[in-house]
Amino acid sequence: GLARVLDSLLGFEGHEFYFSKHPELDGKNFAEASFMFPDAVLLGIKPKDCERVIINPDGDMIFQPGDEVLVLAEDDDTYEVKQEPSSLELKQWTGSQKDMPSIKTQDQKPERVLFIGWRRDLDDMIVQLDEYVSKGSELVLFSQQDIKERRKSMQDGGLKVEEDLQNIKLRHAFGNSISRRHLQRLNLSNFDSVLILADEQLELDVTKMDSRSLTTLLLIRDIIHRKRTGVDDDVRRTPTKLKHHQREPSPSSSSS
Repeated sequence: GLARVLDSLLGFEGHEFYFSKHPELDGKNFAEASFMFPDAVLLGIKPKDCERVIINPDGDMIFQPGDEVLVLAEDDDTYEVKQEPSSLELKQWTGSQKDMPSIKTQDQKPERVLFIGWRRDLDDMIVQLDEYVSKGSELVLFSQQDIKERRKSMQDGGLKVEEDLQNIKLRHAFGNSISRRHLQRLNLSNFDSVLILADEQLELDVTKMDSRSLTTLLLIRDIIHRKRTGVDDDVRRTPTKLKHHQREPSPSSSSS
């Protein structure tokens, strides 16, 4: 799903984004330069003395001395500028419309997506997700935020669930994201994508926020791994002399 695309683009595995300067591009336009990186994908220009990056500019935009390119490549030493392609090479790279094979688009299946954590701008993310997934998809919101407060927050943000969401069925689940028992009750292996959000309640403590997100991620990976390998994923019990302990609240769920 969408989470896999974002992970592929923004993760540290596979191809990554790089900035670099190439004086040989000075005076050429963006369209010409696009065919001079056979081992990378030219995505944009960062003009000299400017912090703004222009993504996919007009093809006639001219490279000026000192401009940088933004490319997607395997590594920073796996690409370089080649001479302008010959007409034959250009045809081989681009082909023609009639030569392009017809690809039958597969029907997109409904997805089950899990959002862990709560943010005040979550309503915008939900609307965006609704545009990408197919009808019949389900989104579960799991956090310690009170469910009534969540609904009120989304309404205050202008999101009318019944009217605005065309493809997603929204469901709420209450629980602690760093509790193994609470995460196990979500049946994580049944989700196509899981997105861990930086909880707004911890936004003033970046270290604690990152630690909590990392703990959640490690717990999720371990639970899914144990499920797939057939290992009993119940919490291992060890002898203890403590006579009292605080019982964790059970996660509850509710549909919107």
